[in-house]
Amino acid sequence: MPQGIRMTVFLVVVSRFQDVLFPGRPLAFIKGRRVIERTTELVRAATTLCREGDVQVVVATDDERVAEHVHSMGIEPVVLSGACSNKTIRAYEAVCNRASSDDIVIIIEGNQVVMPPWVIAATVNALVADSSLQIVAPVVRLTQAAHRLAVEARRAGESAGVFVVRRQDGDALFLSRSIIPAMRTPREPLPVYKQVAVDGYRFSALQAYKSLPIGELEESEGIEQLRVIENGLRVRTIEVDYRGRSVIALEAEDDIKRIEAIIDREGELE
Repeated sequence: MPQGIRMTVFLVVVSRFQDVLFPGRPLAFIKGRRVIERTTELVRAATTLCREGDVQVVVATDDERVAEHVHSMGIEPVVLSGACSNKTIRAYEAVCNRASSDDIVIIIEGNQVVMPPWVIAATVNALVADSSLQIVAPVVRLTQAAHRLAVEARRAGESAGVFVVRRQDGDALFLSRSIIPAMRTPREPLPVYKQVAVDGYRFSALQAYKSLPIGELEESEGIEQLRVIENGLRVRTIEVDYRGRSVIALEAEDDIKRIEAIIDREGELE
């Protein structure tokens, strides 16, 4: 980057009111605070942990009611049309008029109400530290116990998340909703990694993503970053640590009780 030009980091919270599983989710309450407020405050907390100083929080939404609440928190929202096909495109549309090619865009879904701020910051800091990286995906390594729970969830027909197979240099080989790689014999530590719901892009890579064709693997798995891998771009994975915290997404209304139980047990994230 030329001297005198400062990189900007955009932490983009993508918050959809018109969600299929849980309409109105951003304005639902968890222990007295709205979902969008909880997620946005965790993202704000991450700004103090980022190495790059010029960090901006952006909330992209499809609804004026969400925008009004976000504005009351002191954040200028971006209201998008319903035409954006996925969260990555929504994040691009939210910053495309103010981001430059070397800027960093971190995408956090608005349902990540217990996402540790240090995980978000680690994604930023990986891109700041290595200018050759274009796309970063944080992952967590599964323990034997966590692996068993994931296997049980899949056998019950439930989602267990997205799993990542990595090269030795950390680049992603493949992402799947199946638990990969298969474990023929038990070993510790397991080479099984689960994707974290935080995506990091240099803006130039986000621009490129917008023009990439959707491939068969993305259509089959329903995983947005498979579009990148199918088209030959690198996704560098970085291993992060939840530090003993439980992290689940608020997908459906029934998840509220589960998340409130986590907060009661582990306390509020700061």
